[in-house]
Amino acid sequence: MAISAQPIPNPKKASPIATINCCPSTVPRPMVRSDTSTSQRPSSEVQRVPWRPTSRPAPSTPVMEPMDKPSSTSPICAIDASMPSRIAGVRVTHVASARPGMKKRMKEAEMAERIKRRYEPDRRERIVEVALDVIAEHGVAGTTHRRVAEAADVPLGSMTYRFKGIGDLPVAAFTRLSQLVASRYREVLEAATTVEDAREAVVELICGGLWASKRNMVLSFELYAYAARNPKLKPVLLEWMGYSHSHLGRHFSPATARVLDAFIEGATIHNTASTNLISRDEVRAVVARLTA
Repeated sequence: MAISAQPIPNPKKASPIATINCCPSTVPRPMVRSDTSTSQRPSSEVQRVPWRPTSRPAPSTPVMEPMDKPSSTSPICAIDASMPSRIAGVRVTHVASARPGMKKRMKEAEMAERIKRRYEPDRRERIVEVALDVIAEHGVAGTTHRRVAEAADVPLGSMTYRFKGIGDLPVAAFTRLSQLVASRYREVLEAATTVEDAREAVVELICGGLWASKRNMVLSFELYAYAARNPKLKPVLLEWMGYSHSHLGRHFSPATARVLDAFIEGATIHNTASTNLISRDEVRAVVARLTA
């Protein structure tokens, strides 16, 4: 029996039957197995994904997660400019994406401001000054630690650290008010060298507006009303009267100084509340009679 010789194919030469034109972009990827399921997905769910060369990695875009979307992966340039970032008090803008070192500089500036405000030796005095403004605007009843902290631009913890309770803040504020008014008395009366100059200084205290401004008068009303219900403010009132009597006593007798102090307060309250003001000449005539 004759056997015909069949040509042996050359392994180095590709057979035209075995040649398959396979596009790299249609290479099937392995099926994804679910972590919670033990069964394989059907072969129909195999997805063909576009092929990407591995020689050049995809450029990475810096990502910043907004505070309201912690799991967000939006690039920094795609975040809306009005969306708050994780940098305290900073808004994400296109400038921030163009300047990578801006975040570090912002943190350094914020830290420097915190250190500066942390070591503020006169913070208590500044809080007391602001508390007077808050009392003049909202009254003692509307003055709270939170409102004063916001007006003074200090943390709320600074209030509770420097003042034991809400009742201590008005006491400190009105004590400061009495010191300010006493300093005005001292400035005017120390400049007087004669009794006539002292009389004119009293007229100036009533009519000149050296201390009887609208703000100071409102604070005086608040002081008297609050002291009527809070015994803690009684020493503040007595101290205020003591300052006034001592400065008036430089030129007048103790009895005359007390009467003049009462007239100064009464006349200023009248001129603040009434439209029919006491004129300067009338005040001068009354002061002359009281000190005659």
